[in-house]
Amino acid sequence: MTGRSTSFIQGTEPASKGGEPLRKFLLDVGLSWPQKSAANRQQLLDLLVKLSLDLGMPTLWKFSIGRHPSKPTENTLYMALDTRYTGWSSDLKRLEARDALHRHLRRAAEVVGGIGKSYSGMIEDVLTTHEQFKKVLQHGRARYRVPGYVNLSDYDLRLAINGHLPDDSQLWIDDTIVDMQPGLFSAIDKKHLRDDAALRRFKLYLGAYLVWAVSPVLASHLDHAMHVDMGHQLPALKRKTRDCLASVSHLMPLVIWKVQSDYVKNQSRAWHVLSLLVRSAVKIIRAYSAELAAQATEATSHLAINALNMTVTWSTLDQIYDFIPADAGNGSYFDHYRRAAQAAMRVWKKSLRRPQLSFYHLPGTAREAAYRILVIREVTISFAYLVPPMMVPDHPLAVSLATMGTQMASDVQVLLQTILLYDDQFSVRGTARMTARFALYFGYMLDH
Repeated sequence: MTGRSTSFIQGTEPASKGGEPLRKFLLDVGLSWPQKSAANRQQLLDLLVKLSLDLGMPTLWKFSIGRHPSKPTENTLYMALDTRYTGWSSDLKRLEARDALHRHLRRAAEVVGGIGKSYSGMIEDVLTTHEQFKKVLQHGRARYRVPGYVNLSDYDLRLAINGHLPDDSQLWIDDTIVDMQPGLFSAIDKKHLRDDAALRRFKLYLGAYLVWAVSPVLASHLDHAMHVDMGHQLPALKRKTRDCLASVSHLMPLVIWKVQSDYVKNQSRAWHVLSLLVRSAVKIIRAYSAELAAQATEATSHLAINALNMTVTWSTLDQIYDFIPADAGNGSYFDHYRRAAQAAMRVWKKSLRRPQLSFYHLPGTAREAAYRILVIREVTISFAYLVPPMMVPDHPLAVSLATMGTQMASDVQVLLQTILLYDDQFSVRGTARMTARFALYFGYMLDH
């Protein structure tokens, strides 16, 4: 691995077992959790943007930077639900199933706020908000939704974003950012950010989410206790290694993909499966329209798989990530990660107005499957499908089509439906009836 990445794993002290580092971090961020405090809409939006664009630690609703969907020499802002939300919701569900949810939240509150206090009100507010949040997602979040552009006519949102961008990267009312899940932000805004009582509850919910997100590296004893409550048997050392690698993957996604690319000895099966899927998809489309089939052929002519065709060397990666401190220095792993994340965000924020700093794989957006297929033209599949026992030379082709092929087909369908049905502004081409008819036809034929 590159020197910048190994410095994350080696030479750092473990996190303290006390609650002071976690308490101090929350106060630095601007959260008084587990105590309830007043907040207005602009303050909470500012907090969400600060966590993403200043600290490099997106929380619940993230703002990230990536290549513009239709302007290949420019970077732009993206916003989306934090990809870790599924893990958060899943952990709460497991804790609830084992009748340990209230105990875990109370334990976390006592680590931060001290023992001998009542946290019943906070726990009730967090769980109430969580149920409301899940309902908003159920109604407003599909498996995949075509992205859209959002202008910055919302004064509070524009003020929050510009408050954390350099002077030469400021955005104006007629500028746009990319919304990866159109309609979801407005639904969350309407439910949680428009009423004083809801704002206070949402601030507590945000605090609980942030504690859950950082406890693996800032309060490992709290994270360990949660996994014990859930009945998990994964050894603590393996869990810590996984968390370290996850943080490296967030800040330096190309590093992890380089490791995987070097590890996969035979990539020919993956490329063969992708070729068969693309050929089948184009054949299906040709039966509907020869013109659309030609567009589909062009759109799929240069697809990648998990950056497997990446040819950069480790020394090149060190140059790409030279803004990240190579020396861990003193302090805990979290201290080093925080310094590195802030250094990374200072560079990426400048790229909004400076094409020479424009990269494809950036923290936040690189974890979005829709971004990778639509902007990078990169099919995303699980690494497990590329190595034994899922991938061995004598496996029948049908096995690979059923495993990695299923994941690939989903991305190929997303790409082709978006390219063929929407223009570069994500507006529908032709009439709504024609679009719906083709979408139904294409989806049905792929399923059968």
